[in-house]
Parts: sequence; structure tokens; C-alpha cells
Amino acid sequence: MTSTSNWLQGIQVVTIAINLPGPATAERLCQMGATVIKIEPPGGDQMETLCKPFYDEMAAGQTVVRLDIKSEEGMAELHGYLETADLFITSNRPAALKRLGLDWETLHARYPKLCFTEIVGFPAPRDHIPGHDLNYQAELGLAPPPFMPRALIADLAGAEQAISTSIALLLARDRGQGPGHEQIALSTGVEQFARPYQHGLTQQNAVLGGLLSNYRMYEAKQGWVAVGALEPHFEKAFREGLALDKLTPESVQAKMLTRTADEWEKWGESLDLPINAVQGA
Repeated sequence: MTSTSNWLQGIQVVTIAINLPGPATAERLCQMGATVIKIEPPGGDQMETLCKPFYDEMAAGQTVVRLDIKSEEGMAELHGYLETADLFITSNRPAALKRLGLDWETLHARYPKLCFTEIVGFPAPRDHIPGHDLNYQAELGLAPPPFMPRALIADLAGAEQAISTSIALLLARDRGQGPGHEQIALSTGVEQFARPYQHGLTQQNAVLGGLLSNYRMYEAKQGWVAVGALEPHFEKAFREGLALDKLTPESVQAKMLTRTADEWEKWGESLDLPINAVQGA
């Protein structure tokens, strides 16, 4: 998202969250006009080492400060930023925040206008358990082995929840309801994305899991093709375009092997059909 909007102009955000969910949250708030101060440990954010272009993208427009908040000097500097902050974002486990004196009860007593968005892996009482995107997806059946997920949907779904929750907290405060604290669990955020699978819609050979000849992947002469001709009018146009009396996986597959994926994509465009070449296949 690139925005010239300044909806959050005048709002100051302090974040000690690293890796992906917290930085993605801060990125969006910054794009909305908030002033973001990102506090990193002395060694920096691991994401900078893992994927610097992505790290730079998320940190754009923010003030990045490296502090050892486990030291008295570092903690004092952090509190200096919190004195004027409107929102605090963390991704530490609750016990770690408590040890640092950065838990909600302690901060609320000290900074009565500060809102707090706390990102954790699992909801209480499991909020002490460590985890990452892979763990949350695997627990819900969204990461069948041996393939690794290409989309970090738990992290980014959690970030979207943290963004909307942060804005809601700020809005409630400014409407006279006082500052608030909300805990965002990444494992809970991804549950919304697991619902189609849990209801059987996208399970293997289910309706959207390969059962329908008009909604599945096909190997082409070169590459792979994604066919999404789900609605009746798309299905009819797809069948007639292929000159088939009936759509079956075998009959469609035979047709698909006669052209490249890119050629099928252009063919689909000519018939106004949702068909495209699969990237990264």
C-alpha cells in the first residue's frame, strides 16, 4: 500500500516489534500518516539479515533506533519515547514484557493516554508458547508437508488485525473512552483463512480442491494454467471455447497440453475468462 493520506497525522507510534507482523503493522500506520519510532535490539531486526529489501520496504519513513532495553540506559531512552507516544506495539511474550516493566498495567499507570497493541503467537492461556507463521499454519492444516508455505498468511493476517485494532483503540480514546489494550494472537488471525479448508471446501478433491474441471490447475505444453471458470456463464464459455461436449479433468487436460500457459492466458483474455499462467510453477 502506498498512500498520500494523512489520516493518522499527529499520532506517534513506538514499536519494539521485529520480524514481520509488528513491522508490517507499523508500516501501514506510517503510510497513513503516523510518526513511527521503531526500537530495535543492538543487533538489529533479524528481518534485515533474512531479506533486506523487504525490511527496507517495511521500515520506510520510520525512525529506527537501536537500543538495549535490557540495560538501564536503553530502557530510560525507550521511556523517553513513550512519554509522548499515542500507541505502543510489541511482539514479545507477556512474561518478557512483565520482566521489562512493559506490561499493560505498568505502562497504563505511567502513561494514561497510551494505547497498547500486543502481538502474541497464541491467545491466553497459551500466550506463553513460542511460535512462528509455519507453526500456526501447520496447526490448522494449511501447510501440508513437505512444501513450505509461500505466503506468510498468519503473520500478515495478524498484522491486518493489529492495524485495525490499533486504529480502533486510538478512535475509542479520542471519543472519550480512554486508552485501551488489546492482544492480537497470530494463530487466531489465520483461523479465518483456514475456515474454507475446515469446512471441506478446499480439501483435496473437494469442490474447490480439484473436484471441478472448471476450477483447477492444468499442466500446459509449457508451464501450468490456473482455470477459475467457476460461475455457470464462465463454465459454459470455457466448455464452448474448448469445443467440448462435457468438461472432465481428462478432456480439459488433453486440450491444455496443446498450448503454452501464456498462450492459454491470452486465449482466456479473448473470451473474458478467468484463466492465467501460474507464476513460479
